[in-house]
Amino acid sequence: MSETNPSERVIKVADIDPQHRHAILSRLFEHLAPDDPLQIVVDHDPKRLRMQLEARNGSRCG
Repeated sequence: MSETNPSERVIKVADIDPQHRHAILSRLFEHLAPDDPLQIVVDHDPKRLRMQLEARNGSRCG
């Protein structure tokens, strides 16, 4: 059983219209406080999204 953080925001990519996913996720990430957790649940390899987030936010992605 995994431990959950009650303040952690969990986003399920499958619930977002595909043509708006990257823009929505980028905006959510930009508005996080430095220590706020965000879990992105995907049903595919998120390589392109991860590269975009890392390019914009560097070490905040982890």
